[in-house]
Amino acid sequence: MSFNLENYSEEFLAGQKIITGLKSDNLDFETKKFFLKLKPGGIILFKRNIKNPSQLKSLISDILELFEIKKIPKPFISIDQEGGMVARLKEPEFKEFPSIETITDTNKAKEHGYEMSEFLKEFNINMNMAPVLDISDLNPLSIMKKRAFKGSPQKVSELGVTMIKAYMEKGVIPVGKHFPGIGNTTLDSHEVLPEYDKNYEFMKKNDILPFEKAVKSGVPALMFSHILYKKIDNLWPASLSEKISKNILRKSLGFEGIAMTDDLDMNAVKLDFETCAKQIIKADIDIALICNSFDKTEKIHSIFRKKLLDGNQEILKTIQRIFKIKNLFLT
Repeated sequence: MSFNLENYSEEFLAGQKIITGLKSDNLDFETKKFFLKLKPGGIILFKRNIKNPSQLKSLISDILELFEIKKIPKPFISIDQEGGMVARLKEPEFKEFPSIETITDTNKAKEHGYEMSEFLKEFNINMNMAPVLDISDLNPLSIMKKRAFKGSPQKVSELGVTMIKAYMEKGVIPVGKHFPGIGNTTLDSHEVLPEYDKNYEFMKKNDILPFEKAVKSGVPALMFSHILYKKIDNLWPASLSEKISKNILRKSLGFEGIAMTDDLDMNAVKLDFETCAKQIIKADIDIALICNSFDKTEKIHSIFRKKLLDGNQEILKTIQRIFKIKNLFLT
């Protein structure tokens, strides 16, 4: 089935702008009720949702069946499966993959992308929140030291693009992260709002280069960071910044794929969800990622729905981009 705006109500369309977590490891009554109410565009899986391969297959199968029966657009089924320290599927129950910091050439990058894609497809997972495109060599104390490719911006670009293309060849949606780059930061966005004081000229030659190359290669999705880039936008973190999303990612780099926030439940985001929702629309960001709170997800959904009922054209444009990627990968 193809995805078209004309086929769905404002309630359905508002849900497309959300990727949400779920609390349990099965499709229980509360989760089913939540999904039917919000009709989210995507699901993200965490350790709390996963016991073993057979349980995971059953959970995803039940979700997809529910969406199909209720004629809800097929969701992105996503996961953080970078390899190494960030992996929701781990041994001994699941095959484990090395961190991309160990990948030093394009053959290994391609192999990693191919094998990871085939592994995820066994469970009907169609989107991976990977690869990391941050440059950890900018700072010896980088928070991304164990999660990113090693080497120069040019080397990271080469390896990142190779892995992205491998995912796409196998039909899994890669999500490059964390735009416009967090390799030079040392603080964790899960706990605080880190600040980055490099100017745009420095970042364009370093942090942004792998993302620019990824955009040129056709990467379908990118994730913003929860970092305050003080010399670009001293008011909003990248995940809510019009200057970074519209001016840099869309206009300067020409990105036409899906742009999503990092998890809005992180402590880096101190704003109320009404403000977040309005800023997401203003900044031309496609998807709000909310991993842990049903209440917050419902609040942001209601704001998106109201904007659609008011005839907001900006929000319709973002949903068209979401459907474009779904038509490419999920039909």
